[in-house]
Amino acid sequence: MFKLGPVGLISRSGGQTTTAAWSITQSGLGITTAIHVGSEPVVGSTFAELLPLFQDDTETRAVVIFGEIGTVAEEEAAEVIKQGRFNKPVVAYVAGRSLPAGMRFSHASAIIERGRGTAESKVKALEEANAHVVDRPQEIAARVVRILKG
Repeated sequence: MFKLGPVGLISRSGGQTTTAAWSITQSGLGITTAIHVGSEPVVGSTFAELLPLFQDDTETRAVVIFGEIGTVAEEEAAEVIKQGRFNKPVVAYVAGRSLPAGMRFSHASAIIERGRGTAESKVKALEEANAHVVDRPQEIAARVVRILKG
């Protein structure tokens, strides 16, 4: 599943952390560090806290964010990028884009409330921060390869 390489990985989904790492490894790249932050309202670390650590890591040339609807973690990550605290390429995917607002998705914190935490708001924030947002998880590895080898 894991091979050493130039891609950092931060995911809100435990299962998708491994799947994304495997996909990236199969693409001929590898992982510097893979972190599952979880998707509950209170987590130990956030995307926004971790991105600057990947910025400081000379081995990491790009970061993949595997997000989900609910909470504002991805919007906060986009702010870190916009502030210039992280300037390496980011490839992001947001799970749950087809679910209607208010529907529970996998975890308690994935409920969308007050217009924040929607897939649309996350995608918009990440795109405005110049992250490469993909529509399907199967596109993550190919996009990272294109960015790093292109």
